[in-house]
Amino acid sequence: MWSDGGMIDSTSALVDLVAALDRREVSARELLDHHLDRVERLAGATNSVITIEPERARAEAVVVDDARAASRPVGQLAGVPVTIKDAIATAGIRSTGGATELRDHEPDEDAVAVAAIRSAGAVV
Repeated sequence: MWSDGGMIDSTSALVDLVAALDRREVSARELLDHHLDRVERLAGATNSVITIEPERARAEAVVVDDARAASRPVGQLAGVPVTIKDAIATAGIRSTGGATELRDHEPDEDAVAVAAIRSAGAVV
């Protein structure tokens, strides 16, 4: 499934990740956990991820996996894990824009771009 075992890896093209999810070669939960592990390994050195909500993301991934298992339609990005730039409003997730005075800011609603990504089934 991953680069050390074959087919895809965390840096595969988006179309390849979507295809692997659609073919059920990998579940949304597995793909998310793989990406969370990668973030944990690399984010400290790069200081690239400010807020991580793994349990919330896992709940979103389970919804996608359950929909696929029940043969319900899913969005074009269903199960693809994404990070959202901290400057873009993401409902219920700290969005500081890098400003210390906004360190506890949690928007009530998603920015248009985030709403579109979510409606396509991506896992934030």
